[in-house]
Amino acid sequence: MEKKLREQLKSLKNENGRLNADQNWVSKNRGDLMRQITSQVSSKSKETIETAGVISEIWQIFIPASLRMMTRPAITTLLVVVVSVAGWSASVGASSGSLPGDAFYGVKLAAEKTKMVVGGLVGGSEKKAELLNKAAKTRANETKALVEENKMDKVEKTLESLKKSVTEAHKNLEEVSKKEPEKAAKVAGGISDSAETISNTLKEALAGTNNIEVSGQIVDTKKEVTDKGIGAVSSVLQKKENGELNEVTDKEMGELVKKAIENLTDDTEEMGAQTDELERVLGDQTSQVIINISSSTISKVVSSTVKVSVSTTAVTNSSTPVGEDASLKDVKAVSEVVIQDLVDAKGLAEGGQLVEALVKALEVNKDVNNITKSVKPVVVEETRKLIESEVVEQTSAGDVVSTSTTTVETTTTKTITQ
Repeated sequence: MEKKLREQLKSLKNENGRLNADQNWVSKNRGDLMRQITSQVSSKSKETIETAGVISEIWQIFIPASLRMMTRPAITTLLVVVVSVAGWSASVGASSGSLPGDAFYGVKLAAEKTKMVVGGLVGGSEKKAELLNKAAKTRANETKALVEENKMDKVEKTLESLKKSVTEAHKNLEEVSKKEPEKAAKVAGGISDSAETISNTLKEALAGTNNIEVSGQIVDTKKEVTDKGIGAVSSVLQKKENGELNEVTDKEMGELVKKAIENLTDDTEEMGAQTDELERVLGDQTSQVIINISSSTISKVVSSTVKVSVSTTAVTNSSTPVGEDASLKDVKAVSEVVIQDLVDAKGLAEGGQLVEALVKALEVNKDVNNITKSVKPVVVEETRKLIESEVVEQTSAGDVVSTSTTTVETTTTKTITQ
């Protein structure tokens, strides 16, 4: 029996592409991979390997010699499993901080998928939603790290993966609503909270880049994630209104809606900070800068007391949405209206008008996205111009000083000569 087991293990070991990695890949990356594993192996993996040694020692001490031959195959299999788990843990530990493009990033994604499959089987749809939210937050952190390391070519794909996880979490909510309706509010709340965390992380990433294309990608992803967060709450509310989720109490529903709306507060404040920053950069040149902004957003001030002077010329630059040209003053006026819309949404929620409150919140998020996406490129461009002008001024001043110094030195030389 032992001989047969050895032959089976040997045949599996030699079967390329199944239990073993592709040999060409191993040869190419062996050195780099082993260095990463050696330097990053977790203490948990070491403890697991030590456990294998303890099992072996106990087996030899307590199992009579007459029984060892009979139990050897079982013990051998157990030790193989223990050591294999230790090796997998080491690889996962080495991959935890990897980013898209790194050697161990594939291991990181494989570990995530494994957890989702196991989590879905053991913990059901609720656990799967939790793991999807965690994966989306991980992608947001990776995006921020990629921006910090100036790996802009990896950002778009990472953001797409982020949006995919958020979308799957939202779809998973539908399964929870059908199979475990009493947990729907909790899952929706988790998606909403995750959306807030992701939004804040992406906001930090946005502040760290002056790449217009990447900025647009981040802003669009941020909007979509926030929409999904509000949409998750809206989905539960709609089902409750239709009598499908009687398990969700009015109090739970009210708290969910208020929290979803409150999550927009930081975004509106950031929008205001962007316009203030642009005003600071422009100084006295504020009236000379034109900002291209969505027609639906700029039209918000028509009903307000602020007079708007909008250009009739549409901008067709592919990097910005085709809309209408407005001055910074007009954009700031729109920002004030959007902030007031958020206050109104909160008031509606407090008054129990939850559906109306969420509709208003989605509108606020759309306008915040339009303003941020329109203002950010202008901030970047005007800041660049300001820096360039300061460099020119400093260079010119340096030339004057240099010329003056040369004149003094020349005069001194002539005096000494005379």
